[in-house]
Amino acid sequence: MKYRIWLSVFTVLALTLIIGAGHLVQAQQSTAFTYQGWLQHEADYFSATCSFDFRLFDAAVAGNQLGSTITKTGVTVRNGYFSVSLDFGSVFTSNAPRYLEISQVNCGHPGDPIDLSGRVPLNQTIHTNYAQLADTADSVNWADITNKPPDFSDDSDDGVFITCTNNQTLYWAGGGWACTNVLSDHGALTGLANDGHPQYLLIDGTRAMSGSLNLADHQLTNLPRGTAPGEPTTYEQAVKTGDPIGGDLDGGYGMVITVTAIQGQPVTNTVPITNQVFTWDGGQWAPADPQAGGPAGGDLDDTYPNPTAAGLQGRPVNPATPLDKQVLSWDGSSWQPTDAVSIGDVAGGDLAGTYPDPTVDGIQGRSVSSSLPGDKQVLTWNDVGQRWEAADPQTVGSAGGDLYGSYPDPGVDALQGKPVSSTSPNNQQVLTWTGSQWAPADVTHLQGDLVADVDPTTNQILAWNNSSSQWEPAEVTSLQGRPVAAGTPSDGQVLVWNGSEWAATNVLKAGDTAGGDLNGTYPNPQLNPNTVMMDELNIPMGYGAGTGQFSSGDTSVDLFIMPAGTGFEPTSEGQCLVTVSAYLKNTTSGQATDNPSPDLRTAKQVGTAPASHDGDQPVRFAQDDVNKYQSTMASAGFVWNIGPADLNQTVKFGCYILDPPGDWDNDEAAYCRVSYLCQ
Repeated sequence: MKYRIWLSVFTVLALTLIIGAGHLVQAQQSTAFTYQGWLQHEADYFSATCSFDFRLFDAAVAGNQLGSTITKTGVTVRNGYFSVSLDFGSVFTSNAPRYLEISQVNCGHPGDPIDLSGRVPLNQTIHTNYAQLADTADSVNWADITNKPPDFSDDSDDGVFITCTNNQTLYWAGGGWACTNVLSDHGALTGLANDGHPQYLLIDGTRAMSGSLNLADHQLTNLPRGTAPGEPTTYEQAVKTGDPIGGDLDGGYGMVITVTAIQGQPVTNTVPITNQVFTWDGGQWAPADPQAGGPAGGDLDDTYPNPTAAGLQGRPVNPATPLDKQVLSWDGSSWQPTDAVSIGDVAGGDLAGTYPDPTVDGIQGRSVSSSLPGDKQVLTWNDVGQRWEAADPQTVGSAGGDLYGSYPDPGVDALQGKPVSSTSPNNQQVLTWTGSQWAPADVTHLQGDLVADVDPTTNQILAWNNSSSQWEPAEVTSLQGRPVAAGTPSDGQVLVWNGSEWAATNVLKAGDTAGGDLNGTYPNPQLNPNTVMMDELNIPMGYGAGTGQFSSGDTSVDLFIMPAGTGFEPTSEGQCLVTVSAYLKNTTSGQATDNPSPDLRTAKQVGTAPASHDGDQPVRFAQDDVNKYQSTMASAGFVWNIGPADLNQTVKFGCYILDPPGDWDNDEAAYCRVSYLCQ
């Protein structure tokens, strides 16, 4: 806990100084007084047991300490309030100001103890001279007392004697004290000109309003119109205590109000039982048990509580049983089990090398430096080199908020502004809110349900046991509804689907014998003789993306999109496998619905010559209606020849889209992606 700007949050509520008792000798006088205050952290008062050091000075800054230092321990602070008794000795024998300094405040929070800034001024409420002579401790000769107030100069106490009736109070009537009925009589009020609410009107109307009533932008309602200037009118609240309430409520304003309907539909007064919910029964809202059954919809099939997944985000999933190591892949009409990457496949995108051990050489298409990072360094973007590089963290200085200390090694003493206990946790305890702070505690419930006090065995998980109505350790017997083999796996094995169950299976590991184009053992196999390495091949390949805008008109128009980055300069003849994919959508708020829909082909451009399409059978975009929220997609492929005329010139590949007539116009756009691989 940090106590910030203690002077601004520390408030003296009351200060009582009892300095002497007139008729007592100095040795018998009490010099103790009670000090009361508030402790506040930011906007919150807190409760704790604290200790304080108190010192008294004769100046607000520097000065001389009066008396000794008083240490108070075990002081109870409740909702910020505390009270202590202090006694600095005979230090209030004159009217000179005194200042209290508070230090070494320790409430058991991180960072304690701390010193409060500034000194609190103390004002005496009672100050009497010591009796210079006293025969006994029980009596003093009145005539021997000097510097008596004028009212006592005649050696007689001429006090005020007045008796008020019940509910009356004293007020100064100019020449003396008088009683007034403060609960009903405002006639004694004075100084109304300095009051923020100067209009005090009597219920019987005998006191007239003075001045002007400024309503600003407010309005008095339900006032009858006057028929003559100066005619009084009666004002009544539009809604007042006791007025009946309507709509979905019953009762009266300022009284007990009952909800009898929700949006005009009646609500039964039946008392619900635990875990019931409000359910519409066809005629009213009534308590009922949650409905757990019924047919599933959307991407789910069958019935609750055990539906099956028939789709993903509205796209169907083929129910065929997957083969070993297959993954779900979109084939244009449904998600199908498909073979994933294999050992030795070349990694791409942000990865380099081959599977199963590719390396990361980019993040979202931006290169990552291969330099070895130093201890505690982080990846930092180098705008000059245009790459991610290892560098020291840039965060330094004092920590704040829920943290204390300084960066790079601050400590946490709060979570979202709520204090965290400094108590050391025991094994497997979790942070739990106690009502005033986060503190370590054992986990006994999950979502309100009991957790069994049973030690789990290796590899067990927490599972719900309906028979005992609690969470208990259990073994995993299925994954996504498919059984898991019960055999004990060997070292290094992984779970693989074998067509009927998930079973432990061997994978490549150190010492395994390599095959194919490799010989030796993993992880360091060797290439067989006469095998060509990747860095010895010159295989042009590339990828690019671009956009194009349709044009308005009543005739078909050729739209070529040749993305940047899809070009290379061939030095020998060969062939290139080109694949393109494109989708169309409206870029404003219109739509295109005319038939036929556009066609898609691959395109090629050599040097600065115009681009041309492949002339092959076009692929038509299946969905012929598009708007801002609905697009249509298509893919095409073609093998282009690289001939003598193409050598040593920039050859680029892209999308060719036939822009049809009709409402396919300049508020529709095409988005093209191109990839090619040449040999």
